[in-house]
Amino acid sequence: MFKQTDLVQERAIVDDHGLETGIRLAYTGDPLDWLERHVRFPHSSRSTHFDRATAPWWNAVVQDFADPACRQTFVQACTGAGKSTLLEALVCWAVAQQPGPMLSITQTDATSAEWMETRLKPVLMACDPVRELLPSNRHHTKKDGIYFPHMALLLGGANTSNAQEKSVQNLLLDECWQYSDLITQFKKRLHDRWNGYALLVSQSYEEPHQLTEEWRSGEEFVWCHRCPGCDAWVRPDWVNIRYDECKNQRGEWDWGAVVKSVRHECPHCGHVTPDTMAARRGLTQRSEWKSEGNDHVNGYRSRRVSAMSVYWIRWSDLVIQWCQAMDAKQLGVTQPTKDFLMQRLAEPWKLEQELPPLEL
Repeated sequence: MFKQTDLVQERAIVDDHGLETGIRLAYTGDPLDWLERHVRFPHSSRSTHFDRATAPWWNAVVQDFADPACRQTFVQACTGAGKSTLLEALVCWAVAQQPGPMLSITQTDATSAEWMETRLKPVLMACDPVRELLPSNRHHTKKDGIYFPHMALLLGGANTSNAQEKSVQNLLLDECWQYSDLITQFKKRLHDRWNGYALLVSQSYEEPHQLTEEWRSGEEFVWCHRCPGCDAWVRPDWVNIRYDECKNQRGEWDWGAVVKSVRHECPHCGHVTPDTMAARRGLTQRSEWKSEGNDHVNGYRSRRVSAMSVYWIRWSDLVIQWCQAMDAKQLGVTQPTKDFLMQRLAEPWKLEQELPPLEL
């Protein structure tokens, strides 16, 4: 059962009795089937059309969006996991099949306008069901939104002006770690609608942070894989990425040797997975969202996507970043370690990780 309005208007005509004709029922199938049939990404070098197998960690978020029982999804995701592509696909689905005023927020008005012009608008134009609904009046398509005949799509930056007045059904907050002071204000724009939904998508953040409570309020899910060796479920813990600390006589990293040694080891049986595209994608095909079973608000879901789980990201690249961050930390510089944790592992940075050890 998917969340949708009763009817999707398509050039509706009102007869003498006040009844609408010329309307079609909303699509009642799986939204992933609809996206695969209709959504194209002209800008993408990875896949020119929506394919649920390309980035399967996003499929559950699509289902969340269409699920009437889901009121909020918060995703902490590494950089490079395909967040923008997910948002573009969801906008297509909402306009064509789940209409209602929608507000999409990113860091600034300028970045929002750039996304609209270079990515979102071409995707909407390439989607036949959406293109048929685009307004004929060119003044209704602007850099900060599109006013369709049946709904408004509003876009903007994270500022006080955009957080006021607008009443929406669907709220998309991108990289919300950068504007924690406005999150509550933006969520108020849902105005307690029975079918209101908020999607928060972001890298992780530095605690203390308002997003900590947003995360804890949801049922926590982790994208885990089933070990090819023992069939046990394995979490994406960085400690399971192994490598040899290869250095030359001067104590400098021998990066070529380090890269060749990188592998994943199962914490249950020790099964070794090499750092190849085929092997990493093989783990993705054996992956699912697993619930942590925590106390949560009904209808709230929290999901985490680590770079370890994104098969097109080489583990060896992550190892190099990690080693360089550890070297910097030895010199008293913690920012690279903080960035690695928040941007690559999608895990919060806690203040105590930055403090020197207490000497008694």
